[in-house]
Amino acid sequence: MKPFTNRIIRTASLVAFAASLTATSASAWECIVNDNYTGGAFGCSPTACRFEPGNSVTYHLISGKFTASEIDAIDNAHAAWRAGAQQLNRGADWRFIRGATEPTGSLDISDNRYHVSRLSDSWLANKGVSASALAVAFRSYGAFPNCGVRGGDIIFRNSLTWSTSLPNSTPIGAFSIGQVAIHEFGHIIGFDHDNGDLQVMNAAYPAGGDISGEYRISEDDYVGLEANYPDSSTGKNFMISKFRSTGGGNAVEGWTGSTVFTSASDVLVGSEVPEDVSLILTGTTGALVVKVTWYLRPSSGGICGDASSIEVGSRFPNLGVNTTFSRNLSTWQIPAGTAPNTYKVCAVIDSDGSFSETRENDNSVLSERLYVVN
Repeated sequence: MKPFTNRIIRTASLVAFAASLTATSASAWECIVNDNYTGGAFGCSPTACRFEPGNSVTYHLISGKFTASEIDAIDNAHAAWRAGAQQLNRGADWRFIRGATEPTGSLDISDNRYHVSRLSDSWLANKGVSASALAVAFRSYGAFPNCGVRGGDIIFRNSLTWSTSLPNSTPIGAFSIGQVAIHEFGHIIGFDHDNGDLQVMNAAYPAGGDISGEYRISEDDYVGLEANYPDSSTGKNFMISKFRSTGGGNAVEGWTGSTVFTSASDVLVGSEVPEDVSLILTGTTGALVVKVTWYLRPSSGGICGDASSIEVGSRFPNLGVNTTFSRNLSTWQIPAGTAPNTYKVCAVIDSDGSFSETRENDNSVLSERLYVVN
């Protein structure tokens, strides 16, 4: 395992409100217009954190600021918020739409339009953005009493090294442009920082992390999405992540590192298999008991749980709705008689296929660490 590093605070600068808005809870999604403004002296409505015009945003990239692969990463990041009857995030209705690329002169942070760009340290400093911020979302708000988000621009810091990889495979010294984008898009939807352990809206990088090899919002982000943009669609989905909560807004990413485990004997009897994962259930109204199985999978390839995989053990956790279930680190023995090979550890949620899900391709995780059987 390795702890999160480079936990650099990101800011979310305000356009219309001079006061700083901060999260009041570490365990629930937060509205960008918090309780001090909703029903208080400012008289904002309880729905103030919604995007005011509707349930979708069309945004525009500024020409020449991003490579094709970076644009793909940004597209994949905003897709994590997509919700609706035919989408993964059921029970909600929301989507981002990328419009035509526009020239540099189109960027105006006060025009109630939506752009994504990458600009210099001096430009950001002139706008009052902290030097520690990786990126910033400038937002404007509607008139009272609605006060909802009406416009917004996302600016990435140009002096940083940006990677198009997910956080767990981003080179040292670089930052995942997609992981930062998904957070900043969350501000446009109307969410404030939420410093829980796995939330995408955590104020620190790389909050949220990747779940099963794709950009995903986590369970608390999903609850906020469902609460603010509800629809009548239903469906359930299981997710499994290598990120595990350690409390206090921190998390560790398990199953990593370059250590190769070897044994002088023919079989690695007694070697440890990590069990530290986070399990998430969304889109249903009741808790479910689900089977999670751990395997050794040849490092040369294959699908976790296929005929080439060797089952190590199973658990049957009772998952609450929209609540992260984290397994603490425990151990199993690699089965005696395991054929000599180099393996990776993988885990599959709903490994017996008992449940129909809105998406089936986010049900497994694979280690980076190698296990060598001699």
